[in-house]
Amino acid sequence: MNDLRKLVSYFRPYRFSLTVAISCILGYVLFNLSIPLVVGRAIDANWTDVNWTKLTIAAIKVLGLSAVGGFFLFLQRSIINRISRHIEYDLRQDFYAHLVDQPLSFSTSIAPVI
Repeated sequence: MNDLRKLVSYFRPYRFSLTVAISCILGYVLFNLSIPLVVGRAIDANWTDVNWTKLTIAAIKVLGLSAVGGFFLFLQRSIINRISRHIEYDLRQDFYAHLVDQPLSFSTSIAPVI
């Protein structure tokens, strides 16, 4: 559990970005969940007689919802990708700093034997 706390500490500087990414996830899900609602209403509206104008408007709504959902998906992935690279950099820097602080006997004890 202590190791998990150490790992979570690397996420703290990126809280705002993580909040934005989670908001993008919710936006993506909400827009993609509204697509079946639009399709269902279009089917109900055109059940007895087909009205091509209503069908065209419903299709445009579905395309618009898909485009906005795709935009949220793009934002989410790019933000999370950026955060992961920053955290990876921070971990590498801390690991390197820890290796540099080791005593000289540490480096001779891990030298390969020829």
